[in-house]
Amino acid sequence: MQANLDGLIEMAEQVDLFVVITFRTGPGRSDFTFYHDGAGDWFDKDLLIENVWTDQEAQDAWVEMWRYTAERYRDNPVVVGYDLMCEPNSNDVALGFYNPEDFYPKYEGSTYDWNQFYPRIVTGIREVDSDTPILVSAMSWGAVRWLPSLEPVDDPRIVYTVHQYEPQSQYTHQ
Repeated sequence: MQANLDGLIEMAEQVDLFVVITFRTGPGRSDFTFYHDGAGDWFDKDLLIENVWTDQEAQDAWVEMWRYTAERYRDNPVVVGYDLMCEPNSNDVALGFYNPEDFYPKYEGSTYDWNQFYPRIVTGIREVDSDTPILVSAMSWGAVRWLPSLEPVDDPRIVYTVHQYEPQSQYTHQ
């Protein structure tokens, strides 16, 4: 995967593009999280790995994965940002909550809470790279309605982002 990422960054550089690195997958999270509704239907349920939201060791491994990544790419002028996790989604895939007002009274501060997880990743990155901007999405696939629940960290180079799939995903995914 590292060789693949290096190759993609080199290709981007060759055509004068910039790169933001993000991870859809990592310790305790498979790409099948993005297709979880199809588990058992078009793919084996064993391929759906989402224990990053329940396993502290998996979360610690994300911190290490990002620390390593930032150390490797911090001086690469093509890499202009780190997007910590593509569409954090514990509220949906693990718990079935779709509104922050329902989620936070029960799960605030738990391993399901992105607000306790992402700051640790930021700290890990900042231990080796103080300059590259860090992009942080809200929970629920980066939904706008979850952005007010995202607790900012004290870092002037954080960019808070959303993934806008409304008013209807049929429109945004055509």
